[in-house]
Amino acid sequence: MMHRLLLLALMLTASTPAAADEPLLPMPAVPDHVVTMSERAIHRKEDLTRTVTHRGDWTRVDKVNPTSISTEYYQRNCSTFPRHVRDKNTGIYTGVWISRGCHRSPDWDYNPVRTDERRIFLGESCTVWTAWQSARMAGSRMVKTSCVTEDGIELWYKITSGYGLLSWADATKVERRPVSSAEAEPPADLLKIDHWFTESAPNPANTTPDFEMVMRQDGAPEFARTVKRHGGWLLDEERAGGARQQLSISNPAAGYWLSFHNLVSGTPFLGINQNARPRPAAIDTSPDSGIKRMDRVSETVLGEQCIWFDMAPGAMHGAHYACRTDDGVALREEWIGERRERRVQTATVFVRRTIMMEEIKPPAELMQRKTWDLPE
Repeated sequence: MMHRLLLLALMLTASTPAAADEPLLPMPAVPDHVVTMSERAIHRKEDLTRTVTHRGDWTRVDKVNPTSISTEYYQRNCSTFPRHVRDKNTGIYTGVWISRGCHRSPDWDYNPVRTDERRIFLGESCTVWTAWQSARMAGSRMVKTSCVTEDGIELWYKITSGYGLLSWADATKVERRPVSSAEAEPPADLLKIDHWFTESAPNPANTTPDFEMVMRQDGAPEFARTVKRHGGWLLDEERAGGARQQLSISNPAAGYWLSFHNLVSGTPFLGINQNARPRPAAIDTSPDSGIKRMDRVSETVLGEQCIWFDMAPGAMHGAHYACRTDDGVALREEWIGERRERRVQTATVFVRRTIMMEEIKPPAELMQRKTWDLPE
């Protein structure tokens, strides 16, 4: 029974972050307020302090645990869903994620239903609502129940399934007061990563010389992938028919990761990750770190000899193989999916040249707030 409860809780956390954490504010106009809550869940040992800050169309939810503070921002029209995690000691953003829209699943019913049940909590009268409910998952349906005051403030909620209570939160303090936009809306520095690319930023040495490469995919003539390396930095961009689809920029040894996905769709996604604390002095950045050489005939691509490696040895589902040069450049890559579908990409252009940092930086338009529907 406990195993099933934990599975349900983890599925809830992973699959429906917006539905799970968004406060129910069913009234068309809700006054500015700040609500402090104590939140518990069966898959966590510690209680969390949850603070809900609301102003106009924006609601901010902060969760404080022993090491970090996670924050989510909910916009009433659901055009953007920003999230970030900050280190509790340094205040540095260790992760920032922004998606256009809430990506709500059609298998979930998000229409709140008001019941006739009323409660008294913290001396206030509130009405019980069914905030949302899921399709049947793992043999049980999950339901979020909330108690909301007549002016639209959520005082408590609980998430249950057929197996029992999964998570719940109770207000410990309610403040109806003016809230500034800076308190409730995504912060001004959310997309600031200029410090990554300064001369003083970490840029550990890499054994692979600078290069630029273009790869093509078998059976996909419109596909083009460009890879550039500068020191410890790697840029990896995918285009289809000339339109940018995906882009990632990383410096693994320095702990920097930036990725853009689904850029030509209506639901693009941005992810930023960085370390809040100095990394160990000794980091294994060798080309063969964590991979396994295969008993497979070496090949020559564009005049360069390469050797095949298993890039994910022991993987449970699918496989990733790469034919790499002596200095670690993958000139041919092969992916085999869970259903044995196969993708092969091969370098059609490969040039060893000095890559400038300006060629690694993300395009300026992708880091603008208006691109992600964030308030200016």
